[in-house]
Amino acid sequence: MRLSIGGRRRSIPQRDRGGKLSLLALLIMGLALPVPSVFAHGNQFIGARVVMGNDGLIALELSVDHSDNPNIADAQAARSVLREAVRIQVGDEIIPLELLGDLHFTECDQHAVDSLVPSADEPGPHRLVVASWRTHLPGQRVRFVAKEHTPLDVVMWQANVQPIPGQSRWIILIAGESSPEFLLTAGSVDMPTGRIAGLALLAVVSVLVWKWFCRCCGKAGQPWPLAEISSCRKP
Repeated sequence: MRLSIGGRRRSIPQRDRGGKLSLLALLIMGLALPVPSVFAHGNQFIGARVVMGNDGLIALELSVDHSDNPNIADAQAARSVLREAVRIQVGDEIIPLELLGDLHFTECDQHAVDSLVPSADEPGPHRLVVASWRTHLPGQRVRFVAKEHTPLDVVMWQANVQPIPGQSRWIILIAGESSPEFLLTAGSVDMPTGRIAGLALLAVVSVLVWKWFCRCCGKAGQPWPLAEISSCRKP
């Protein structure tokens, strides 16, 4: 069977056809209905929770459940999957997330309260790996682009806004597809699109210098403060 989403057509294998159709129906209807148990462990998708703030802040929280997951063997494999799950498009440039900000990993056993998988229906425990990322791009228009050639779809939603009545809160990105555009708030310093390449180079150099400094001094970097945007819930 082939479905058309966002102008793209994709074949759905027989083994997961029922689950895919159930997910698509929920996304299209945008209703707060219980999610079928086939998605209880998030085996077929990666959660992508977007948070936007002042001064051009955009944060992304990627999560995947590797328990009983035929596509992801363990937590280490889950980290590798999340590193490549999406890239960011700024202007005409599509670049890896880690060129603009670090990915910080944690593990927890419950989905976010506002995720597609309601914790009340499937309390777990789950085996989630969560990658948190953020950067500042004042005044820019950005999109997130899903990895190509992957069996894991990305289900994206914006956490700090109220859903529009009659519209789905969630967006599904099949391999290679782009999200709708996010317009970031203006900051005190303008950042034209032409400077993105220079910013990316500066970020890479900064990371290399910091890692060299940590090795020389024998000190690990300090934990990154996630409390203001993270949804990872631990027991």
